[in-house]
Amino acid sequence: MGAVLTWTSPTAHITNITYTAQYSWGKRSFKSIDTCIEVKELCCGLKLPSTYGIYTFRVRAHLQGTTSEWVKSTETKVTK
Repeated sequence: MGAVLTWTSPTAHITNITYTAQYSWGKRSFKSIDTCIEVKELCCGLKLPSTYGIYTFRVRAHLQGTTSEWVKSTETKVTK
């Protein structure tokens, strides 16, 4: 199942900021999303491992060698 993860920028005037996103499925550990590693866009497409289950997503920002804390979504239940 494909999905698009979107987020908002912490600041609108910085142009060289990048983002990394991860997901967790059920009680599993967070996993990197290949299409969402240090991207400049405020979204990324991803393929979820299952059309059923509870997912949590998290995103962090990177700027000039520094990395923010992870910002985590609420749990999202998928029941196709």
